[in-house]
Amino acid sequence: MLRRAAGPMTAREISDALLAGKTPTASRKQEEARQAAILAALRVRNGKTVTGKAAPARWKLKEAAN
Repeated sequence: MLRRAAGPMTAREISDALLAGKTPTASRKQEEARQAAILAALRVRNGKTVTGKAAPARWKLKEAAN
């Protein structure tokens, strides 16, 4: 998702993009759970493969060292 993004995205924007056009539609509780899981995964990888700054964090892929 972040590879195709025009700019940094929040966990909610990532979650909404993943759910766009899916049927059946997810309940609000399911959406919140997915958003929390995405945020947790991003926080674990912060500084390694992704970077997030500010509040709410806007995530982007870390620049390649090469």
